[in-house]
Amino acid sequence: MFRVLSQVLDCIESYSWETKNINKEVVMNELNALIPRFILEKLFQWFFEPQDMETREGGDASESESGITIYSRVTCKLCLVEFF
Repeated sequence: MFRVLSQVLDCIESYSWETKNINKEVVMNELNALIPRFILEKLFQWFFEPQDMETREGGDASESESGITIYSRVTCKLCLVEFF
């Protein structure tokens, strides 16, 4: 699981996303050839949470407007500061 998490974090870093502005679909599409989708889904359930328009900084888009759900990492699961 650590290897999968590392690859997800590398993908997030390559797009220079903030920890509260992660596009799950881009990550899923980027890593789909390397990691089975169900594993990526489970990883997002464990370590990330969906953000609605009110909780996002800026609030410039929501799922209903753009069809994209933005995620943020969950800090209480693991201390991932050194990875971000």
